[in-house]
Amino acid sequence: MNSAGNNSVTHVVISEEEQGQRIDNFLIRCCKGVPKSHLYRILRSGEVRVNSGRIDATYRLCLGDTLRIPPIRIAERPQNEVDEVAKQRVDLPPRDFRGAARRQEEAGADGFARYVS
Repeated sequence: MNSAGNNSVTHVVISEEEQGQRIDNFLIRCCKGVPKSHLYRILRSGEVRVNSGRIDATYRLCLGDTLRIPPIRIAERPQNEVDEVAKQRVDLPPRDFRGAARRQEEAGADGFARYVS
């Protein structure tokens, strides 16, 4: 049901498995990769319709409802770009886990650390 991401309106007829489910949860399940904020925006603006009428996010789907899902663009990264980012590695300097006691030992009588090379 991920066809909602194409360039045309999608019409879905609700089956027994989907009846009783809230419309927002149905859209979250069928439109993978689309941010929830975008789904709630198209619900509020009336772009998603059930039986040719506007509905709110708390509407419960009924058996046989006809759901109109507008075209939704999903921003996807090209696979080669994903592979390049995965190959990059950030080398961080090693951390000093010796703790405060060790730093106090290294500190002089006046409490300031002395670094002698």
